Amino acid sequence: MDSPPLSAEPALSRPVRILVLTAALALMGGAIGAVLGAIMGLMALGPMQAVLLPGSIWLGVYVGAIIGGILAPLTGWLLLREVPLGLALGGTALGTAGGAVIGLVTGGGGGSVMLAVCGFLGSAVLLRFRAASRARERNVTLSTTYAGHP
Repeated sequence: MDSPPLSAEPALSRPVRILVLTAALALMGGAIGAVLGAIMGLMALGPMQAVLLPGSIWLGVYVGAIIGGILAPLTGWLLLREVPLGLALGGTALGTAGGAVIGLVTGGGGGSVMLAVCGFLGSAVLLRFRAASRARERNVTLSTTYAGHP
């Protein structure tokens, strides 16, 4: 019995793959943003007030999920295409948390959200430049390795 011929075409078309990847980035960004928002809410309120004002924690979850769900796909497609997914997610989450903590220490509430976004974008730019410099290093190494070969 003959097996069916292998197709060079992928199972999903390119637009569908882009849409699926964008949705996955939005979901991951939203989930990470929600967790970071809840943590920042707990840090801002303290454990006792968090028990008394759970709505404040949910506000952090909602804001974090919305910001993460929007920024993750945008930066993923525009800045982080050459960055490994785990590093992109972890690095931007760390930058976001760092910005939020600085905002909490220096003034609280709205400043914390703005500095969290700045931390996210700043870490995305740093990761982009790091990926670009590594690509240039690889190209220089390849070009010097094969310089004498036709």
